[in-house]
Amino acid sequence: MNLNFKNDHIEIHSGEANFVLNPESVVIDGYVMDFPGEFERRGVFVEIRESGSNLLYVVTLEGKTLIYLPEGTTAESLETLRDLNNKDMVIFPASESLWKTVETWEASVVVPFGAKAAEFLAKLGQTVEKSDTASVKASDFESEVTRFIALG
Repeated sequence: MNLNFKNDHIEIHSGEANFVLNPESVVIDGYVMDFPGEFERRGVFVEIRESGSNLLYVVTLEGKTLIYLPEGTTAESLETLRDLNNKDMVIFPASESLWKTVETWEASVVVPFGAKAAEFLAKLGQTVEKSDTASVKASDFESEVTRFIALG
């Protein structure tokens, strides 16, 4: 799975599925999902949950659960995701207030994004180079150690 950060959105390329995560939608092959509900496209299952004025995205692909929290997500809105058992990868705007909840999820891959991503990870004691692209392998999900990726 390859992650690309450009123009304030995240592109993910995985197998035959290529999709874009935006603050307002998930787009798979031109198909826009921008309101609460459950969707399936090209082997990717997308669940969009609403919390206040925020949309939170739960994407399942390759048997892994990816959670995308767009810019503007508050720590209070994460209560909407409490019932999820698997949180394999979390992509969220670099924010200490969000991190306090996200760290309890024990995700295998943690991806803060935005201008302050590298600075944020440095505060956590993680020495990760910031990049606009990253690859995530199956072994990253099987490791006992959380992998941190700074996008932005």
